[in-house]
Amino acid sequence: MDKQTALNALGLTDNASEAEISQAIAAKKQSIAEKQASAPTEALKAKFATVAKKLAEIEAALAAGGDSAGQDKTSSPASSLPQEPSQRLGQQQPSQPNQQPSARAPLSQTKLADLPGMAPQDAAQVELQPGQILANRYEIKELIGQGGMGAVYRAHDKNTDREIALKLLLPSLLKNDSARERFLSEAKISQQLSHPNIVNVFDVQSEGDLFFLTMELLEGQDLRQWLENLNAVNQPTPVDEVKRIASELCDALSYAHEFTVHRDIKPENIWLDEKGRVKLMDFGIARVQSASQRTQTGAAMGTAYYMAPEQLQGRELDARADIYAVGVMLYEMLTGQIPAGRFESAITLRKEIGKGLNNTIDKALAVNPDQRFANAGEMKAALLSGKAGKAPKMPKAPSNPHLSTGPNKLAIAAMVLLLVGGIGVAAQQGWLDALKPLDKDLIAQQKADGTKLLGQIKSLQRRLDDSLRDLDRDVSEAKREGSKRYTTLQTWQDNAEDYITRSSTLTDLLGELAVGEGYLREDATANKAVTTLSEVKAGYEGLLGCFDALEGYETQTAELNKVRQQWQGYGIGGNLAAEVTATETAMGDAKAAGRPCDTVQSTRSAIRGYQALLQQAAPVIAAAASANNAKADWQAYSKKYGFTGAAPKAEQAQQQYSAAQQQSRGGELAASLLLYQSATASWQAAKQTPELVALVKEKEEAAAAAKAKAATVEKAFRAGKTVNFSGVSMKFKGIPGGSFRMGSNDGDDEEKPVHSVRVSSFYMQEHEVTWNQYQPCIDAGVCASENDSGHGKGNRPVINVAWIEAQTYIRWLNKETGQRFRLPSEAEWEYAARAGSTGKYSWGNSISCSQASYGRSRDRECSNNGVGFALVKSFSPNRFGLYDMHGNVEEWVQDCWHDSYNGAPSDGSAWTSGGDCGLRVARSGRYDGKPADVRSAVRDAYYAGLNGSYRMGFRLAQDR
Repeated sequence: MDKQTALNALGLTDNASEAEISQAIAAKKQSIAEKQASAPTEALKAKFATVAKKLAEIEAALAAGGDSAGQDKTSSPASSLPQEPSQRLGQQQPSQPNQQPSARAPLSQTKLADLPGMAPQDAAQVELQPGQILANRYEIKELIGQGGMGAVYRAHDKNTDREIALKLLLPSLLKNDSARERFLSEAKISQQLSHPNIVNVFDVQSEGDLFFLTMELLEGQDLRQWLENLNAVNQPTPVDEVKRIASELCDALSYAHEFTVHRDIKPENIWLDEKGRVKLMDFGIARVQSASQRTQTGAAMGTAYYMAPEQLQGRELDARADIYAVGVMLYEMLTGQIPAGRFESAITLRKEIGKGLNNTIDKALAVNPDQRFANAGEMKAALLSGKAGKAPKMPKAPSNPHLSTGPNKLAIAAMVLLLVGGIGVAAQQGWLDALKPLDKDLIAQQKADGTKLLGQIKSLQRRLDDSLRDLDRDVSEAKREGSKRYTTLQTWQDNAEDYITRSSTLTDLLGELAVGEGYLREDATANKAVTTLSEVKAGYEGLLGCFDALEGYETQTAELNKVRQQWQGYGIGGNLAAEVTATETAMGDAKAAGRPCDTVQSTRSAIRGYQALLQQAAPVIAAAASANNAKADWQAYSKKYGFTGAAPKAEQAQQQYSAAQQQSRGGELAASLLLYQSATASWQAAKQTPELVALVKEKEEAAAAAKAKAATVEKAFRAGKTVNFSGVSMKFKGIPGGSFRMGSNDGDDEEKPVHSVRVSSFYMQEHEVTWNQYQPCIDAGVCASENDSGHGKGNRPVINVAWIEAQTYIRWLNKETGQRFRLPSEAEWEYAARAGSTGKYSWGNSISCSQASYGRSRDRECSNNGVGFALVKSFSPNRFGLYDMHGNVEEWVQDCWHDSYNGAPSDGSAWTSGGDCGLRVARSGRYDGKPADVRSAVRDAYYAGLNGSYRMGFRLAQDR
């Protein structure tokens, strides 16, 4: 026995540690010893002794490191456990063409591994590695099995995010154009087949010299494995189950024969899912081989036993070739033999088959196609009715010994006990029941159920192993890539090792599995086998559930707290609250009892319980939310319009709302729902109180008038006309967007560095805000009364206005007009002042007294022009139509003060972060300044709250 076979028998992988092997062997020994001691018959004790002997062989093989020399892998399984598909494929030795298989030996000549073309060099051609990507879409996960036509892999389809099966064809089978054409033609037909008993083929693709099919990934076992599971426990196939399988296969063929002939019906191509349903696989792949290929590779050693005579001879085929193959399978399933050469009728080998079923088999196996069933539907009818018509005569062959059952040893033991101890003792110990004749049909059904459970358990074992292996790979990848998921995955793996891999539960399940298999070999304990194997299956399902639940377990408590608090926040009680309390209690009990998997699953159950309750109470929760919204809406509505009068409907709504809460706390959801809905309706009706309706109308009419006024202002504003509102007349110019170089190298460092700025289009007041424009705000009692410091008012710019007072004026003006006036940003101001120029002034690099208001105090160059601020628009505008951008008053802008332009915005926005916002920037220079003081780039800073500065004024801007 080789090491791999021994490990498989223990349910371990090839990388199992010595400690894990020792633990598994010890658990098996203990379980076998316990069951042997409690076995009710000597025969069953002998069976357990045989199991113990095989376990000793496994232990010896592992101790020796495994030795495959001289072992017969075909007929001497190392343990009573059925082998996995991935363990079976590729391990059997081919039989001689004329060798007759024994009654219960695995049929190596029917294995995929023996199919033509499966030479070692071919296998190497189709080896794919986990993680390899085909067609930029399919990620290879693992090898499922391999055979004469190629290999099957589990793969992940990244486009659909699902697991699929990927069947890779041997390149040698498709080395010529005709073979490829046949394959592609048949594959296209397979894609069109849609039937419950046919495996769904998604696509056929190629990459380089590789051709492959993608198809649905199924759990379960193939028919060959099902037969071997029965063989492992020395049980004949149940006749009714064989008929059911064949009937479903006929259904699949009846549908498929409308499109194609399968050509390769055999147990390896029949899949039984977890519920035992038939799924037919691999349509048309056998057609890939030409007649010469079959001859050269010795096809008779492969699937020739299932081929109709006309198929072996290379003649044209129709549906009757598949019917012949079904007949071979029926014969094999019922007798354990292949009907090759001169063979007896099946009924000769197994009497309970009955004449009707026997005739059906004989007719399907007729050498002449015309003597077979015309179609699969006709064959199914014969299977169900037991009438096949007149079957052709079969050549006689020497009789083969039939598998007979020995005397009921349990019944003999009961008879001895009856004679020795009397009826009373026998009845008391339950042995009298053994004298009753055993129900053969019931036993057959029980053994069939047990065999099906074995296959399901193997599938669950494989899924658990795959899950643990995939997690190990994910942890390694996350660690290598430095993924944020590494910690979460590592925690999941640590918990899985503690709660599953190293748990006593897993060891106990392996022991119970061996016990269940032992029970299955005895007619008298077949019912116990079903019970035991059902428990084992449930145990593995529990471990899989535990594995899934362990994902992100560290977040489960937080999630539970979240939904618990959410539920408790709604204040719903009664029976619903009791249900949640029971769930939480179960979780606490599991935790206290030290059952980690139960704790994990109970935590999730508690979460699901809260979520279910939240869903159940969702209408009431939604109605309560609607009532709260209606209440808030009523309160906001009455406050908005200043309503202080009585509202009976609002009072009624509050009473209904309080009653709804009380009903909810008592768990009376229906009553609570109606009350919440009534409260909502009452609060909505409260808005129709006559006094409130009148008040709303009055205020809405006032708002409409203000809106109309604002629209008039907006229209005039956008048209560039003078805007009149609340005693204020203003005019704005549209400033086009563009780029310019901001700053200057002619001044101090505060004007540097020169940098590029992009300014969006905006509106700017054509001159500074005048006394005439500022006075209405003073008259309204909003703005403070300012002093003109003897310079005069009227159309002269307002002065002595601090930055914060300018903001007060803007807020008042916006409220009066419905506009969004603001101070310009520093970048916008300089861009507007330059008006496209690059010189010191908007007109060039020199200045005269006729161009701007500057140098007008004593001893200045323009003193002959008088003293004080000039009337606005006293000098010519720049190219943007703006007046007094040089001199007259210094103008506030929005920006905070910065000592230089380092880090300044480049999009023209105000620079209000960093710097000193207690100081605000002023631009333009003043009427008594020197020429250098009124350049486009000059800038200064003053305290935002500065009062009494006769130099300070401002002008307005607005977005376009």
